[in-house]
Amino acid sequence: MSKTFSEFILHCFNDYADCGSTLVFIDIAENYAEDTYELKYTDDGKPFDPDIFKNMHDPSAISEKFRKYGLGLMELIGNIEGIGGKIIIANDKDNGIAYTLTCKRSDPKRPAIGNIADTLSQLSSTYPTIDIDFTITTAEDSFHFDTREVKFVLEDVSISNPGVQKYIKTMIAENIDQIKAT
Repeated sequence: MSKTFSEFILHCFNDYADCGSTLVFIDIAENYAEDTYELKYTDDGKPFDPDIFKNMHDPSAISEKFRKYGLGLMELIGNIEGIGGKIIIANDKDNGIAYTLTCKRSDPKRPAIGNIADTLSQLSSTYPTIDIDFTITTAEDSFHFDTREVKFVLEDVSISNPGVQKYIKTMIAENIDQIKAT
């Protein structure tokens, strides 16, 4: 089960990496005025078979054909809906898949962001051919991380290089702390 939003991102990425994605957008927005917390995950890979979404709330209805994707999404839907939140899934044959999770920011049962620095560092190293465009916005400020920009600066150095990964992880963690992301 995804206990944090970072774990959800990690599960999504790992599940969909084989779907031909070349670019993943991850946007997190904490809105204090409206008391909302929103996570959007979008990729440009091929979408899921629409049959997988027909019985999304019923794990027993998932056929063997779809078992490889696990039950994480269904658990997350249950968790988000259980605290009064909602999840919208867009499965488009031309544009890949997109999730939007929204819940009350102040709800004590809301999943925390988790260790987003470790997650983004791990994903950029494990899947160097899939670019990540990540933005997080809080009441304090926003932070943007884009592997395309990092790769441009690195030129011939691999984003998977251990020294680069250490720098990426540190940079993301410091910026997340600075904008007081929860």
